[in-house]
Amino acid sequence: MTNGQIVAEVSGAVIFFTLVIMQWYKKLPSVDSIQELASVMNSRGGNIMVLGSFSVFFFFSALRFTYWFMEKSADGKLSPQDTLGLAAFTWITGTAFGGSFTSMVKAMTGENTKARSTDGNGNGNGHSTPVLAPVQAQPIQPVVQPVVADPAVNVQQPTVQG
Repeated sequence: MTNGQIVAEVSGAVIFFTLVIMQWYKKLPSVDSIQELASVMNSRGGNIMVLGSFSVFFFFSALRFTYWFMEKSADGKLSPQDTLGLAAFTWITGTAFGGSFTSMVKAMTGENTKARSTDGNGNGNGHSTPVLAPVQAQPIQPVVQPVVADPAVNVQQPTVQG
């Protein structure tokens, strides 16, 4: 086993036993608190926080990758024309950082979207207000089929007595 595999197994065991001990002493978070955290993360402020964190992470990852790539090029282990490294650099700086940063800026502009019902109501507490008034239910009327006389059937005319 390599050191990385040992560290991964020990970390998993530590996390498992920590959860067991927390469950034993009733210190795990409640379902309501986890649900409230999820609703906060689904709000505009939560989205900005998550996207800002991703932007910072990808920005520093791009810096570290750039310096690593330059160090390997200086050592002669990579050529400056290495296409795989340049493709990874393009992905980090363009797609990963650019996507999360521009999404964060879009979320900060204050424009409403149709994806979340809380964007348009202005209360910001995660509970949407109905946009349309509820429609009153109409009772269902029975459908009566019209009686159509069949011309092939010999219909007798009523006789008038008089």
